Amino acid sequence: SQKEQSATKDAYDSFMQVITMFPNSEYAADAKAKMALIEDHLAGHEMTVGRYYLKNKEYISALNRFSTVSDVYQTTAQIEEALYREVEIYTILGLTKEAAKKEEILRRNYPESQWAKLAAQLVARD
Repeated sequence: SQKEQSATKDAYDSFMQVITMFPNSEYAADAKAKMALIEDHLAGHEMTVGRYYLKNKEYISALNRFSTVSDVYQTTAQIEEALYREVEIYTILGLTKEAAKKEEILRRNYPESQWAKLAAQLVARD
């Protein structure tokens, strides 16, 4: 699965080179926009794989995928669900302190999020 994303990561690296070599050019602005799209794509892939692991009760593998999104792809559209999924897995595993920490991060950063509301319900049950 990592191999599948290597071309995407190569493109990301190429755009980074454009920004480094020509920071004030029109190409740099375009490269930054494309890098944001690539990050969103990579985060989406991590979420898809994480959901697969979660569905199959492979909780640690799922947690690793969701943690990658919340640690590496913080500015993407997937961040809210990733944090929620971390709360969900920590709750399943009985790690209530970790679940509460992630729920607090989600609630503070995205107070209006549906994912924050769902996470609060999970933490309240414990």
